[in-house]
Amino acid sequence: MSTIPRSRLEALAAAAGWPRVSIYTPLHRAGREAGQDPIRFRQLADEAERRLRAGGATAASAAEVMAPARALLEDPGGWAGRDDGLAVLLAPGSAEVLRVPFAVPALAVVGARWHLKPLVPALDDVGLFHVLSLSRKSVRLHACDADSIRELEVEALPHDLRDVVGWDWRPDSLQHHAVARRRGARTTMFHGHGEPDDTRLAETREFLRAVDAAVVARLAGAPTALVLAGVDSLTAAYRALTAYPLVLAQTVEGSPDDLAAHELHARALAVMADATGSGARWAEARFEELAGGPLATTDLKAILPAAQDGRVDTLLVDLAVERWGRWDASARRAVLHDRREDGDEDLLDVAIGLVLGAGGDVHACDERCRSATGAAAVLRY
Repeated sequence: MSTIPRSRLEALAAAAGWPRVSIYTPLHRAGREAGQDPIRFRQLADEAERRLRAGGATAASAAEVMAPARALLEDPGGWAGRDDGLAVLLAPGSAEVLRVPFAVPALAVVGARWHLKPLVPALDDVGLFHVLSLSRKSVRLHACDADSIRELEVEALPHDLRDVVGWDWRPDSLQHHAVARRRGARTTMFHGHGEPDDTRLAETREFLRAVDAAVVARLAGAPTALVLAGVDSLTAAYRALTAYPLVLAQTVEGSPDDLAAHELHARALAVMADATGSGARWAEARFEELAGGPLATTDLKAILPAAQDGRVDTLLVDLAVERWGRWDASARRAVLHDRREDGDEDLLDVAIGLVLGAGGDVHACDERCRSATGAAAVLRY
């Protein structure tokens, strides 16, 4: 789990008003590079103060904003530890120091918002996923994240196999199933274990197809990872016929009927951790699934207004790319510059803040979804 809660990053993204200073520097745990860390940070602090002055701050007000960063340089123990990166976020009357367990670039940014792109790896947990609890006696679909599980109301989802094919097992091991209705009466056929299993297999497939139709309809548009919970024979049969694109190969094994919600959640989280390693992989898979359609785009100039409108469900960002320019929120227009100018914002960072503010997901992108813009988005509509 991240050392920086998502809620904290959302609060930082929501804060606005010039000036806001963001300084990032990598940290080294030992050796010659560790001794250079304070020197590098001092250089970045000097650059930030210069950008404050270039933006119109007086020498006194710039020095006041930068005072907490200068104080950090005077702390001989402030650079010790096992962290890989340091973020210092400053504003008039405000200072926050964040130590992170992942690498960050050496960067100083001054603008009307804090620059949060280097902190995106902190958001890379399992994200939203779903669990289909599947048995002949009970079918349930759950929405989950790292902290919670809740059962969903799903239109047309069968409660059990009998809802679909009208059969069950008798205590004497005879299988019975309704084959017709005549004037309100149910005609029933019985057969024992000595008969072929064709009828049972056909009815199981009919049941699973009905389950799948309801699940696909419920999760259409923005698919997430789907974890199956059930005995091997049933989950394998479901996986063989499903039209859902993101069913995990691993399952929560055994009958889920007697599992409490917290037990199912814990086992599903373990499957997610083993199968994906991070929510980013599934975000990439979602984008690849939708690429070429109206709900996926790499056009940064389209992503920014969509993010402002709350239409971006998931944003993938290439952390190695910088797209400096200006975003005019009132005109809903982005201007990109070939090189960074004083007063510029990294427009990828602007998109991150807008998406977080609207409750969307943000992940670091790997080479599979990289684009010339540095961004890839899955839209809600």
